[in-house]
Amino acid sequence: MGTTNEPLGLLEKLLHLDWSVRTSIIVGTVANGLLVVAVATGLGVIGITLKPSAYVEMFVLLEFIALAVWVYQRWIRPFDRKTMAIGFAVRPDATSLPIYNEVRASFQREINKLGLSDFVKIRKLPSDLNFQTNKQAEKYLMNKGLRVIVWGDTSTVTVGGVTTSVFNIQSSYQHKPMDNANKASLANTIQKGVQRSKWSVSHDDSLAGLAVVSGNVLEVSLYTLAVCLVSVSTPESVGYAVQVLERIKGLLLTRQQDENFPNLGETQQEIDMLLAAQYARLSEYHLFETQNVAQSRIWANKWVNLEPRSYNANIQAARLAWDTGDRNSALQHTSRAAQIAPQECLHRLNLGFFHFYDNKFGKGIVQYRKLGDRVYRTNIVQVVAFILGVYDKTKKPALLYAAGWLSMKFGDSTLGKELLEDFIEKAKEGASYAPLVKEARKALK
Repeated sequence: MGTTNEPLGLLEKLLHLDWSVRTSIIVGTVANGLLVVAVATGLGVIGITLKPSAYVEMFVLLEFIALAVWVYQRWIRPFDRKTMAIGFAVRPDATSLPIYNEVRASFQREINKLGLSDFVKIRKLPSDLNFQTNKQAEKYLMNKGLRVIVWGDTSTVTVGGVTTSVFNIQSSYQHKPMDNANKASLANTIQKGVQRSKWSVSHDDSLAGLAVVSGNVLEVSLYTLAVCLVSVSTPESVGYAVQVLERIKGLLLTRQQDENFPNLGETQQEIDMLLAAQYARLSEYHLFETQNVAQSRIWANKWVNLEPRSYNANIQAARLAWDTGDRNSALQHTSRAAQIAPQECLHRLNLGFFHFYDNKFGKGIVQYRKLGDRVYRTNIVQVVAFILGVYDKTKKPALLYAAGWLSMKFGDSTLGKELLEDFIEKAKEGASYAPLVKEARKALK
């Protein structure tokens, strides 16, 4: 009976073999040969004899299956063209292996808990990977289409008579092609959030140590992933980056600055800066590219809630509040911007527009005169286009004056002349427009 059970035992070993390891194909070949011999021996015991060619074919078939499994596990399975894939390639020593497995499992649980599992994929990498340098890790992740690799090793030491596992962990990442200056900037941004990469787990209190290591690995990896996604610059990747950054921001609210996270405040500040920039980017994208004003306002409101003292955030929120019919919010955001930076000019453009829209011509003229000789940090062509868009809907003649005056002063004088002449023609019969007609004629001279 022992002889007939031998093939089953070999099959079970083959099924449980780690096929991602480089040497597994050699082990598999030896096991296949032994399996064929065991089958031949077992059949002989029960009186069955096959031609030698049948055993050769059996061996070739097993080798083909083994090769296919090895290629898939080692070369195909880790590959992922998605920019959100994270791979683990930490080489733990035997004592630390159970703790490392729990860290990796905890990482996956946290990804699921944070609601990121739909696009943040964890890839199981070959267990014999051994990176000595960041360049080696970068080459591997580029070939496999991964975005971030967490790699390193562990060691076991005795501290005060207590067995302790020390995790030495680094992360390598993939970003879009960029010049050296931008690479340095990206590396600096990541470094601000990743300043510690060595943690220890006391086996006497492994639960507390596991919480520290898994928490830090999670935050470091996700932060690195988010920064890299921002560098890709596509709306989809930026949207994913925002989701990741928002989750990390929430996680860090409950953290305390200690020796395991010495730069907590700086990391939180950097995350806020990254989020504000991406909120602004997505708001602009939906306003001008998809022309989805409601979606653009959602991102603008996120921006202004994160940075209530940001002049530009309030100006953007005001513009979109107006576009969505919320005049009160538009005025509130504009007034707040005026308080934040009274020397700026964008809020004067807004206030002037509001006054001309409400037929408060004198106040509108005052705001435009305060603009001085130039406007900056704005695109006057877009401002004029916005005013003309509102005119097309309302047919308020004063808006022709506003668009024409701004064009004459800061933009296309030919267009400005046409708009002012059109305004004079439409407003000449209305006595209330007399002050504006006078200003328009003065501008035309």
